[in-house]
Amino acid sequence: MLESFVGRDFLPRGAGIVTRRPLVLQLVHTPASTGGADEWGEFLHLPGKRFTDFGEIRNEIDAETERMLGQTKRVSADPIRLAIYSPNVVDLSLVDLPGVTKVPV
Repeated sequence: MLESFVGRDFLPRGAGIVTRRPLVLQLVHTPASTGGADEWGEFLHLPGKRFTDFGEIRNEIDAETERMLGQTKRVSADPIRLAIYSPNVVDLSLVDLPGVTKVPV
């Protein structure tokens, strides 16, 4: 559902509870550039690091969740904050809460 707002796949997939921390997603509309990446993501816990590969964004969400919670099935209220900059989105903030599952494709 959240991915449809961005038009890209970037959320972790798997069986059971995949989202174990809230994801605060901020979409930021940017003008299209003539050079360089038009779309990128930035995490609050990694200031200044741009992710232009949305597969790497998925991996970082998994890695940051595992850094805090390990391999357990625990759930945390501490959110991961991600901003996605793109000419294809409107300015919008959303929250993905733990416990919502997605079937792997």
